[in-house]
Amino acid sequence: MIKGARLTPQQVHEHLTDSDSIVSRKGQSKLQRARHPAGPFQVAVTGNAGSGKSTVCRCFKRMGVPVIDLDRLARQAVAPSGPALKKIVSAFGKEVLNPDGSLNRKTIRKKIVRDNAARRTLEEIVHPEIERLLRAEVSGMDTGQVPFVVVEVPLLFESGMEGAFDAVILVMAEERLQKKRLAKRDRISEEEAGLLLKVQIPDEMKVDHSDFVVLNTGTMKSLHDAVSRIFLILNKKYSKNGEIA
Repeated sequence: MIKGARLTPQQVHEHLTDSDSIVSRKGQSKLQRARHPAGPFQVAVTGNAGSGKSTVCRCFKRMGVPVIDLDRLARQAVAPSGPALKKIVSAFGKEVLNPDGSLNRKTIRKKIVRDNAARRTLEEIVHPEIERLLRAEVSGMDTGQVPFVVVEVPLLFESGMEGAFDAVILVMAEERLQKKRLAKRDRISEEEAGLLLKVQIPDEMKVDHSDFVVLNTGTMKSLHDAVSRIFLILNKKYSKNGEIA
């Protein structure tokens, strides 16, 4: 979990080396391997809901980089056949289940959005299983062919998972735009979207803990160009032959 004062947008720009949508943070880390000893390097793409994380990940995928969606692993983690769902039911009651026995994500979301203790309980149940699934998926990859993978992690800092990754890319957008995107995606009101954003750490507080920051405030071309520049940096750093296989 990160700590510190929230930065204003002007201060965010002062922390960045470029004036366009791609930014390499001043004093960025050396992109060294994190605690996982084997397999491809792991790069997390994070940012608050509606910031454009999925769009950035799609750009990486078009460049040939394997992309893992942590939300997909989260759904697998709470599958009816798994142990995590039983623990969730024990903690929150059977009302969080759909008639078919699967987890009702909308119901569980309502329980945790205003209750930090409930959110922490859910995280303590689900996150270890998600990390296990991630390790299993990455460990089978050939590092000679896949020097690094990109993992979309919505709540990277909130869950304290940043130490598990070799590099962190933070995607930022205006809060007004985030609310609209989130409301449209999840078919909820902008008021509900605002509540969901409030349980996340403000992006401005994550800048100094990220290796790269992408300001998703321009055109698709500028966003793609930003990702391309990050791709070249990561590929040069992590690939043995200097290019993605």
